[in-house]
Amino acid sequence: MTVDALGGRITVDWSTEGVVVPAGLIAACVTGVVTVAGAERLVEPGENLADQIVAVIIGSKRTRFAPRPDAEGRALIRSRVAAAVAEGAPVPLVTMWGAIKHYVLDEDQEIDLAEVFAALRLAQVVRDIEAVYPPGARLDVVIEDFGVWYEDAYGFSADVQASVHDGSHRYAQALTDLLRTVAGPAVRTHVFFDLVRTDYRMSIAQAERNRELLLAYWNADGAEESEAYLALRAAGWNGEIISETRAHYLRRLATLYPTEGTAQHVERIVRYLSMVLLYQQVGLLRAVSPAGIRLAFYAPAPGPAKERAVGRVHLRALPKDLCSAAVPPWTSKGCLVLDEDGSMRPRVESFRELSEAGYTYHRGFLRLRNGDAGVRVRMDVVRRDGGPGRPLMLKQYR
Repeated sequence: MTVDALGGRITVDWSTEGVVVPAGLIAACVTGVVTVAGAERLVEPGENLADQIVAVIIGSKRTRFAPRPDAEGRALIRSRVAAAVAEGAPVPLVTMWGAIKHYVLDEDQEIDLAEVFAALRLAQVVRDIEAVYPPGARLDVVIEDFGVWYEDAYGFSADVQASVHDGSHRYAQALTDLLRTVAGPAVRTHVFFDLVRTDYRMSIAQAERNRELLLAYWNADGAEESEAYLALRAAGWNGEIISETRAHYLRRLATLYPTEGTAQHVERIVRYLSMVLLYQQVGLLRAVSPAGIRLAFYAPAPGPAKERAVGRVHLRALPKDLCSAAVPPWTSKGCLVLDEDGSMRPRVESFRELSEAGYTYHRGFLRLRNGDAGVRVRMDVVRRDGGPGRPLMLKQYR
């Protein structure tokens, strides 16, 4: 089957074990219909060009996880849009992306429909900007290939380290191929260590130093007058980690890793924040897109440092009525769901919630080709009708 999609004409074929998927549903998933159907149009007649582009980027409540940026954030976005328009240049956009599909077994370490829907959402933003501004947009996607150190909160075995390392490389390549296939040349991917061009051991050593500073600050209960906070500020950190932020991350990790204790959850949080600080220290986003408007596929945590959050737009991979969960594609399962009434629909769901619910699934694959670009994507069908299928198993990181 060949369809007209956002990135051009795409050849599609698919296969699923034990269940038939309608061609019309496949076409809707690939063309982007399900990612934008019914989206609220926020561009008003008579608006100037910069405001029209800002409205496209900010979108509507159906296409965001969070409220629209505040007045300061909108002003920042508009200033960067206006600067690009004044030069007749593409509008710069940038987003960070995880480097591995979390929680899945090694044999299932592939991109799935969650990545497809997210890629189409990005392609739609680019296409909508082009519709009102012919130079369009340039979107840079930064893949955070820091998986082994970040995940290794309490010591991986050698074989698990190897599987995470291999999985992150495969994921990054598949994501790059997907974006080339469905979004075209306006979207570019970058890998963290390719950007900083530094020795891996040097980056790990810096991350470890950051971890020690952040852990000391965490244990000092975040007191701004503490020596731990002053040392962290000297390393480049800006802003408190308030109690609401701590509680947010601890609740999330208690759900994701219910067998671990609070100390392990704190270790994971500190390692994540160490990476955030490392990216600031090496000027990661400045190197990729100095004036890039930040897009994100995750819900904002309460109380982040203002300069890191201002003007950031939090996108949904699917509209709110199709997916209420605030989960990024690299920590979720994009699939087709077979309901009890026999209907089938696209969803982006939490791996853990699907597994704990005892749902089964049928393995499926979607193959996309656009010119010399092509990619294979997992397109599993999750059964909510109680029918037989494969059990949903989660990877144990030990």
